[in-house]
Amino acid sequence: MILYVLKCDQGYIRHREFQDFTNASLEKASVFSPEQYDQIKRARDGAKKAGMKNVRLVELTITEKELEMI
Repeated sequence: MILYVLKCDQGYIRHREFQDFTNASLEKASVFSPEQYDQIKRARDGAKKAGMKNVRLVELTITEKELEMI
């Protein structure tokens, strides 16, 4: 599975309703599917307007594997 996040010099980017852009850990970052291309562009533009530097798109490859509980 492929997902996308936005990243800047300070870390991953999180937003609420395309406002209130903040730096976050990967676990808290706003995540997008490939079908959300327009939303990715909107979030990128908002992050840049919020003053975040070197905003870029990062691809995440998710592998699902069932594990036994220890």
